[in-house]
Amino acid sequence: MGLISCEQQDDIKKVTTLETAKTAFKRSEPAEFTFKSDAPPSQIKWSVSPEKNVTLTTDGYTARVLFKNPGRYQVTATDNRTTSRTFVNVDTLSYSPGDTVTIPTQPEPPVVNPIDTAKVVVIDTVGTHDRIVSLTGDEFTVSPTLVDSTMGNGVEFSFKSTNQYNCLNSRLKYTTQPGYLTDGNLEVQFLHVIQPGSRYCKEGQSHLSHSLLLMIRNNETKRIKIELNGISYQGSITRSENTYSINWPYTSGIKFLTLNIQR
Repeated sequence: MGLISCEQQDDIKKVTTLETAKTAFKRSEPAEFTFKSDAPPSQIKWSVSPEKNVTLTTDGYTARVLFKNPGRYQVTATDNRTTSRTFVNVDTLSYSPGDTVTIPTQPEPPVVNPIDTAKVVVIDTVGTHDRIVSLTGDEFTVSPTLVDSTMGNGVEFSFKSTNQYNCLNSRLKYTTQPGYLTDGNLEVQFLHVIQPGSRYCKEGQSHLSHSLLLMIRNNETKRIKIELNGISYQGSITRSENTYSINWPYTSGIKFLTLNIQR
């Protein structure tokens, strides 16, 4: 009888499923995927198969994909230790901003309430699995910047936590509503911090940061809704030619660093 040590088991590559709001899309409908990894963002490698007529934009743990042809595709992310993949189906129907007809998809993930009873909830005791760390008492700043992409003009919202958290590779867990990239409003819920177990924690403290892109057309107003620690912060952004104006009445909790940007 052969014996396999724990160290040998850890060297075996694991295969998991990418996080995504749905797996059925129209042609040219924006799709977003998230990869859970303890590795630095620079080590994450993304790919789509088949890759013909596919636009792939990556940002560390997140990838945005436009599928221009109908068919079945496989989206894959890897950090050379863990590989995550998801199969998606692309319909023959074409997507356009403002389109409300959807292709049947997976149900949305359940809402997770903020953790109030303890600062840290330990999932395991051997240091190999993630911990969930509450965002209670934290605030976020938001820095909006203008960006151009293959989908048109948009605004990138960069979020940064006021508090610092243990482990340099801790990451923010959040949810957004499907389709927000083009025709939707920006609605995001900050849930908690995912902190690697002690075995994989990169020693140190750092702020949480993440960016979300919102496409907006001329003479259009879109709603901004951000939920943090059970509080809903709501405002809007309006584009008039090359001027983008943000209506945001809050000075704590979720704070915008600027309310007006010019192209």
